[in-house]
Amino acid sequence: MMVTTGIKFFSVLLITVLFNFTIQAAQDKQGLIYQGPALITAIDNLQTLKISAPILGTTSVFIAAIRLPEVSDNNTAPFEIATRQFFEKNLINKTVDIYTSPVIKDRYGRLIAHLFLKNQDWVQALIIENGWARVETNSASVNITSRLYGFEKFARAKRIGIWSDPTYRIIMAQEKAMAVNQFQIIQGQVQAAVKIKNTIYLNFADNWRDDFTIKIDGPALKLFKQKKINVLKWSGKTLRVRGWLVNKNGPMINVTHPLQIEVIK
Repeated sequence: MMVTTGIKFFSVLLITVLFNFTIQAAQDKQGLIYQGPALITAIDNLQTLKISAPILGTTSVFIAAIRLPEVSDNNTAPFEIATRQFFEKNLINKTVDIYTSPVIKDRYGRLIAHLFLKNQDWVQALIIENGWARVETNSASVNITSRLYGFEKFARAKRIGIWSDPTYRIIMAQEKAMAVNQFQIIQGQVQAAVKIKNTIYLNFADNWRDDFTIKIDGPALKLFKQKKINVLKWSGKTLRVRGWLVNKNGPMINVTHPLQIEVIK
């Protein structure tokens, strides 16, 4: 029932208010590389779009910095339908400006792109703010990506889209029986920050053998140091982390870059 309510709300958004506001980021594209304009002609698999003419040898464009519901997720079909409707209405046969990070393509040869409409509306922000997806970052993400967290917070507070479904809620670090082997967002207070050789472990309970843990290894620690972030000082801090949750001495997320973690307080 919650999902149905969210989809109905989305249908109203699509018709009435989606473009009554402007989500602009033209002044904050530092780190992005302009690759040129492109006409979007088709939807490949929702997060991959087709453009009319090749850019850097490809017509496939992967929408960066978002994570759409997966086929394996519970109740995903209604969200897939609503998302496809959004793309068909607002992106197909539209010309967008394509920007990439310094990592231009993925292993499949697709452009990893941020998209901006003619009025400079940021497509990623529109998707996130209307609850179609969660923010997902990687080590190649540029600073502009962090702005998406604010749009996600808005959608989550309104409980629209995927946020109307408890499958996608923020999990508290003290919870038991977390669903592993999938993308999750987890929040809690760090009880201890421990460095073992060249790896730091952030533990969220007293027993590291079964509590939730964030692991940050050598290559990732270098990125934190570049940002002048001392992870060992996070003991007592409330963090929100996102990434692939595995079961290794309890639930664990291996953090590869600073943008994966939000310091809440």
